[in-house]
Amino acid sequence: MIFEIFKNFVFNISFLVVVGNMLIRFQPAKDLMLGRDYGRNYYINRIVMTLIFGGMGICSTYMGIGVYGANVNTRVICIISGGMIGGPFVGIGAGFIAGIHRYFVDPSGLTSLACAVSSILEGFIGAFGYRFLKQKRWEKIEIFLVGFLAELLQMIIILLVAKPYEAAQETVTVIAFPMIVCNSFGLMIFLTSFQAELRHNDTESAANIRTVFDITDQCLPYLREGLKSDANIKKICQTLFHASEYGGVFFADDERLRYVCYMDKKHNMIEISAQKNCSEFILRTAKEDTVQYYEYLKERDDSQKIFSSIIEQYDIAVAPLEVADHLWGCIGIFTDKYQVSNVRHIDFIDGIAKIFATQLALNDFEEQRRMLQKAEFQALQSQINPHFLFNALNTISSFCRTKPERARQLLVSLSIYFRRTLEGGGQYMIPFSEEMEHVQSYLAIEEARFEERLKVDYNVPEDIDCMVPSLIVQPIVENAIKHGAMKREKGTVGIFVKNSVKQLTITIQDSGEGIPKELVQALYAGNLDSDKVGLANVQKRLVNMYGSAYGLKIKTSSKGTTIKIIIPKKEER
Repeated sequence: MIFEIFKNFVFNISFLVVVGNMLIRFQPAKDLMLGRDYGRNYYINRIVMTLIFGGMGICSTYMGIGVYGANVNTRVICIISGGMIGGPFVGIGAGFIAGIHRYFVDPSGLTSLACAVSSILEGFIGAFGYRFLKQKRWEKIEIFLVGFLAELLQMIIILLVAKPYEAAQETVTVIAFPMIVCNSFGLMIFLTSFQAELRHNDTESAANIRTVFDITDQCLPYLREGLKSDANIKKICQTLFHASEYGGVFFADDERLRYVCYMDKKHNMIEISAQKNCSEFILRTAKEDTVQYYEYLKERDDSQKIFSSIIEQYDIAVAPLEVADHLWGCIGIFTDKYQVSNVRHIDFIDGIAKIFATQLALNDFEEQRRMLQKAEFQALQSQINPHFLFNALNTISSFCRTKPERARQLLVSLSIYFRRTLEGGGQYMIPFSEEMEHVQSYLAIEEARFEERLKVDYNVPEDIDCMVPSLIVQPIVENAIKHGAMKREKGTVGIFVKNSVKQLTITIQDSGEGIPKELVQALYAGNLDSDKVGLANVQKRLVNMYGSAYGLKIKTSSKGTTIKIIIPKKEER
C-alpha cells in the first residue's frame, strides 16, 4: 500500500511540474508574477488564475487514490502554490473551489468534511505566504516547512472532525507520513521550478538586451564614420559577427550587397565584398519595413546565387535599416536551421538595426556622445529592480484597510516615481525641483516599507532654480538605502542641499558599513562592474557634462558613506 501511495505521488507531482512549466508561459500568470496586471486586467487575471489553480486542485482529487476512506492526493500543492503565486484572492479562491468540490464529490466519506475544511485553510496559508514570497526569495527549506505545516494541520483536522475517531486514527496512521513528506517535497519542487523558469525567461531577455548594447558599443567608432566606405562596413560586420552567436552577417544597400561574412560547413570564415547585384528578396525585405525571416528561397536567379548556397546551411533574418527617414538598405544574420523558435533572433536583429540606424543619423561627434549618454541613461532605467514595484505594492496593500489615507498617499508617490522615471528618457535636463520630487516619492515608499528601521534626514531649500541632469540624485539615494543604511538593523540616510551663486551642492549620507576602497577606485578609474550601473552612470554623466572636477566626491568608512554631487551654475560651466 505504501509503495502504491508513493508511486501515485511521484506521478502526480511530475504532472504538476509539467503544468507549472506550461503555466509560466500563460500571460495572466506572467502578469501576476511581474506585477503588470493593474488596470482593467486586475480582476480578470485573478479570476482566471483562481479557476486554473482551483481546477488543478480538483484534478488532484480525482488523480488521488483511496486509502481507508481517505483520498491521498496532491491538492495542497495546487492550493498553496496558487496563493503564493497569485496572491490572497487566488489562494483563498482556489482553496474554496477545491475544498467544496472535495466535500460534494464524496459527502459521506470519512474525511470529506475534514479535507474540505483543511483545503480552505490551506488557501489562507498560501495567501499568507504570498506577502513574504514577494518580499524576498524563498529558500527551499522554507517552502518545504510551509507544506509540512499545512499537511500536519490537515492530519490534525481529520482527527478532530472525522467520525468515528478510531477509523480516523487508523487512516491518519497510514497516510500521514507519505502525505506530509511527499506533498512538502512536491510543493518545494513545484514552486522552485516555477520560479526558476520565470527567472530563466527574464535572464535570457536581459542577456539579449545586454548583447545588443555591447555590440552597439563596439561598433560605435565605425558607425560614427557612416556606411559610405566598404572598408568601414566590413569592420562593422566583422565586429557584429565575432561578438554574436550567429553563423554570419551581411549588409546591403538599395543597390548592391556590400559585405557578407559567414562560417561555412567546414568552419572556415567566408568573406564576400561589394557585389554589384543585390538579391531581390533583400530589396523586398527593405520595402516591407519589417523584419523578415527566410527558411528557404522560392526563386533561384543569378542575383540570389550567394544566398541560395548559404540558405542550405542557415536561415536568414533580415531587418530594414532606415537612417534619418531614408531607407538605406538592410542588415541580416544567418541563424542555425531547425530551431524551435525564431522570435529571439528576430528581436535581436530588429534591435541591432534600430540602434544602428539611430547612431548613423547623428552627424558629428558631440551629438553622438550625447546619444550614447542617453542610451546609457535608458539602460539605467531598465535596471530598475522589479522587486521595488512588488515591495511598494505590498507595502501599500498592507495600509489599505488599516490606514487607507496613507495608502492613497503612497499610491500617489508611486505614480510620481514611475512617471518621472519613464519621462526622464525624453528630458535630459530637468528643473531641480522635479528631480527632488522624484526622490521624495521614492523616499515616501521606502520609509513606509522599512518603517522604524529607516530614518531620513531631509534638508532641501524649496526655492532653488537650477537645471540638473535627470535621474542624477535618485540612484545615489537608492544606493544609500539599499547598500548602506539597510545593511544595519536600523539606519539613517541624510539628504542635504547647499545653494550658492556658483554651484549647487547635493550631499547624500548613510550610516551603513561603507563602500569597499577598491570599488571606489574602480569607479574613479571608469572600470566599475556592470552590476554597479547606478553609481557608474551618474559618475560618467557628471564627468562628461561638467568635467572631471565635478565627478562624485566620496568619503567612506565603516561608520557610513558621504557622497557629494556638485552641479555648476550655467555661468560657471
